[in-house]
Amino acid sequence: MSREETLARKPKATPVISSAATNYPSLHLLLYGYFNQDWVLDYPDAAAVVHDFAASEPSASSLPVEVDRLLREHGADELSRILTTDPRFPYQPEVDGVTLDQWLRLLAERVLLELRAM
Repeated sequence: MSREETLARKPKATPVISSAATNYPSLHLLLYGYFNQDWVLDYPDAAAVVHDFAASEPSASSLPVEVDRLLREHGADELSRILTTDPRFPYQPEVDGVTLDQWLRLLAERVLLELRAM
């Protein structure tokens, strides 16, 4: 399926998406606030997005725990299905050669590294 076809599909309302801001606030902020439709205009690459998030957001330290909990509670396949059909989520990890769950774990690791370096 092409990126255009993926973005054109309407997402079904899911408890994961509708409750993400409450249940996973740091992850929600990173995915929908930083990796928004214009992220490629604002940052040279995904690593710069993560750096800015870690440097700017006091809640960044809770991201690894949220990612772990999200993957445990919902599983990689369900999350992939939900996020790849959500037009508000424009980043496609597969373009970088990783699955969604691998990418989320990498995000968590990178945030921890960024926070330790500060």
